[in-house]
Amino acid sequence: MPDLLTHALVGGTVAKAGWGQRLSRPALAAVVAGAVLPDLDTLPAFWDPMAALKYHRTLTHSLTGGLLIALPLAWVIWRVGKEKRYWSLAGFAYLGTLLHIAADLPTAFGVMIFYPWSRDRVAFGWMSSLDPMYTAILVVSWILGWRWRGRVTRLARVGLLALGLYLAVTLIAQASARTQLTQALAEGVAATAKVWAVPRVGSPLLWYGIVRRPDGIITANLRLFPPSTVVEMVYPPSWPIPFLDRALASEEGRLFSAFAQAAVARYWREGELHVIELEDLRFRSNPWGHTAVLRLKMDVRGDVKDIAFSHRF
Repeated sequence: MPDLLTHALVGGTVAKAGWGQRLSRPALAAVVAGAVLPDLDTLPAFWDPMAALKYHRTLTHSLTGGLLIALPLAWVIWRVGKEKRYWSLAGFAYLGTLLHIAADLPTAFGVMIFYPWSRDRVAFGWMSSLDPMYTAILVVSWILGWRWRGRVTRLARVGLLALGLYLAVTLIAQASARTQLTQALAEGVAATAKVWAVPRVGSPLLWYGIVRRPDGIITANLRLFPPSTVVEMVYPPSWPIPFLDRALASEEGRLFSAFAQAAVARYWREGELHVIELEDLRFRSNPWGHTAVLRLKMDVRGDVKDIAFSHRF
């Protein structure tokens, strides 16, 4: 997910760009706070190892949940600030929550935008969870606006235009990466195969390719210019792995299986415990290591004795 700083910058930049005159400080605070607060749903991760899949980007990242954040937020600002138009503040706060949702949609993790009416995640997958270039465009826009304060609105609009162009480039690059991957593995990409192109952090020219076929999964490293496709790994079907069925039948296994789309499994023993590790390869391109890995330690009866869920969405 974009980090809190990036979400705050998105909210602040839109607030400065969208009106001919400067917003009052309470109105600006409403937009920025609304753009940050949806990520309060990450707090349960401090006591629940599966919180990211249970709660993150569900209610607080939905159209309905945005209102549940905006209305009390506007009331707080209305009570402590000088702006006394409550519904105006509520509108700005809701705008902030919508900007947060919009910023998360391009990632592979996506959002349950229609929660609680639908638990389907909307995920475009053409932007990395952490994109330094995305954040840098906003930071530069703010630095220039601070340097030339008389041109804040114009510079904010230029920053949003540059951001839109960058997102368009990443979208086009993803389509090109999928085409390049399909052509490079022409014999192995049948009509029944599922193909992903996952962005590498730092450059729209570098991608991580995944092809899921009935007989396993192929991963590859892609460079768009000059074109290069290097197969990284071929994963055979996971079903012969001992204790896998029991792991998938556990509450944690069912939760992970409902989320993962390009999952592989590993097995090993630790003394008398059987260890099953499940990984969704769509999140492996993060440079800080595996980012969607569930590890279950089970006894001989199939009871889960230990849970570890490593993730960065």
